[in-house]
Amino acid sequence: MQDTIPRPSRIDGRGPTLAKINEVESILRDADGPVSVNEIIRRMKAKEVDRKSVNLAVAHLARFGVVITGSKGVQWVPLASPQMLAAIQKGKRL
Repeated sequence: MQDTIPRPSRIDGRGPTLAKINEVESILRDADGPVSVNEIIRRMKAKEVDRKSVNLAVAHLARFGVVITGSKGVQWVPLASPQMLAAIQKGKRL
């Protein structure tokens, strides 16, 4: 049976913690629209946040089809259609 969710890519070094992934998810869920990575970092509780780990957290959520990345930022999409999931998995920017 073919997987519908792509396998995770290899992470060199330390990746984002589960707490950081959950915090990014909460920020995106609470947002009214697209949010830039800079804005995600600004809204995070920690004073210093590694941009790479935020980008990896966003990529992790995108792998499951719950966020999309577009020209205006990252946005939570709770119920993506199969066509939307296919576009996300192909790496298309919307």
